[in-house]
Amino acid sequence: MPVSTRLILLATLTFSLSACSAITNGDPSPMARGYASYAEPYKSAPGPAAPSIGYPYSMVRNNAVVEDMRYAAADLVAKLDKSVSFSDDKIFLAHTTQSPFYNTLDYLLRDELTKGGYVVVGTPQGAVPITVTADEANPAPEKEVAAKSIYRPLRLTLIIGGTADKSARHVSGVYELPTYGFAPTAVEETKDKKSEKKA
Repeated sequence: MPVSTRLILLATLTFSLSACSAITNGDPSPMARGYASYAEPYKSAPGPAAPSIGYPYSMVRNNAVVEDMRYAAADLVAKLDKSVSFSDDKIFLAHTTQSPFYNTLDYLLRDELTKGGYVVVGTPQGAVPITVTADEANPAPEKEVAAKSIYRPLRLTLIIGGTADKSARHVSGVYELPTYGFAPTAVEETKDKKSEKKA
């Protein structure tokens, strides 16, 4: 074999071994590997600040707060099951208030309704409309004392059929719940109640 050919083969072998070494060691190489940052952390624009939920967020604490409300949602769905027709399998759950308390309650009710075999839909057409309300269970002046406690008795009500429906049915219960982000629900009054006030 000529000397020139040997030199070419030796140079090719040396380059191949260098490339393999770079790949094996995880160093940058000319070969495509997709996106990777080698030394610097990936930097993206900071997102918007999250709204307050009433306490410093941690996964453990958040899960505890959510689970402390679950029993109330499960009990309300069990009561609802006894109040609606067997053929009423579609539920439209009206979300009346945006807050940590009502968002959590809405999530839990949807979860428990789904477990109970109901289909929770996004529009009221062809479904049973249900509105959720919540209020302090203790009358004044006990409310002033109770307001100092995060966990206190609240009356939760499911209005079946819409708030303006005179024949609407109700299921409710009083539950000891965390009140982060809670405020009494303001619902639309029925026409009969409005006329009574005017009279």
